[in-house]
Amino acid sequence: MTKSTFNKTNLKDSQIAVAEEFTEHAKTLLDALGMKLTEVAPKAKSEEQYLYCKGKEAKAVGFVSNNGFTVLKDSIINKNTVPSFTGKAYYRLREKLIKDKIIVDYKFVK
Repeated sequence: MTKSTFNKTNLKDSQIAVAEEFTEHAKTLLDALGMKLTEVAPKAKSEEQYLYCKGKEAKAVGFVSNNGFTVLKDSIINKNTVPSFTGKAYYRLREKLIKDKIIVDYKFVK
C-alpha cells in the first residue's frame, strides 16, 4: 500500500472487525509475554526519531520503541472523538489510559 493508494482503500466491516480482533489478541499475547504496551519506554536516541502530531486540540510527541509506539508525557489529546472512532481498538485503549490515570485532563501525565 502506498501513500497515494491508502485513501482509496475500502475495507469491509468484517475485515475491520477481524483486524481489530487481531490487534486485541496481539495486545493480550504481548502482555502475557511481559511486554507492556503502556510501560514507560526509554527516550528516543535522537531528535530525528521523534514524531510530532498536531491537530485541532491535540499536540503530541512520540517515537517508535521496542514496545511499539511511545507517547511522551505532556502530550495532549483531543477532548472529543468522532462517532466512527467509538468502539474501535484505539478508542478502548484511549479509555483504558484515561481510566488508569495515564491520561488526565486530556494530557499524558506519565
